[in-house]
Amino acid sequence: MNTINSCLDDYIKVFTPHDATFIIEFLYNVENCQSFATLNHTIDSLKHIVEFDWCYFCVSRLGHDNQFLSDSITLSGIWPEEWLKRYMAKNYHLKDPIVHETFKTNGFTVLFWEAIQNRYPESKPFFAEATEFSMKINSISVGIKDIYNSSFGGVLSIVGTEINNRSVSLFKYITPYIYRATLKLRMKNKKCILSEQEKIFLSLFGCGIKRKLIAEEFNISLRRVGQVLEQAATKLDAHNTVHAFNEALTEGIIKPQ
Repeated sequence: MNTINSCLDDYIKVFTPHDATFIIEFLYNVENCQSFATLNHTIDSLKHIVEFDWCYFCVSRLGHDNQFLSDSITLSGIWPEEWLKRYMAKNYHLKDPIVHETFKTNGFTVLFWEAIQNRYPESKPFFAEATEFSMKINSISVGIKDIYNSSFGGVLSIVGTEINNRSVSLFKYITPYIYRATLKLRMKNKKCILSEQEKIFLSLFGCGIKRKLIAEEFNISLRRVGQVLEQAATKLDAHNTVHAFNEALTEGIIKPQ
């Protein structure tokens, strides 16, 4: 809590005492969410200090072109269900100019939808379709590309809100906390779906046990060992088995031997 208070000093000229009190409580609640349902409710509680229609956060592993990978997207917050179905069904994340602009650089990116639409005239049909689903143009997105793992990024989008110094500062400030909470819950879910065999094989691999020895120990083929390790890596959004082992160890999915 002291860290949060000290960081808020930088925003003292923008936020009122009421804002600051709410934000401290909000960040505490975000960091202690144990489910996506709770996180969604917490994000929606921002309406107590700023008006908006929708507020949602999207995190994903990034492809080589810095675009969201469709099989890796995790959402939190509140959004129009019909628009989400259309967006995912048509793979709009591949042409969305907001996503395109967000991950050009590491760190923060603040994007105003109206400015993006003017910068990319070819995106007007996309935005026009979005407005049919209550996605208003007076909206803002704050992107964050992970400086420690550049293969991950997230975007906080606030739809139908008043855009001013206070609201922009608020959204910039809370984005890293929502990003971290979403990743934590995402990994928690992955921990539940990682099979015991995948956990065991990852642990053995991390201890330096060769795949051939693992195959002999469990009386299975070398190919099957490779398949199990590859499945674990896919579930953990890892680039390879070494990355998967490090992710599993860091997140407490497996224990150090």
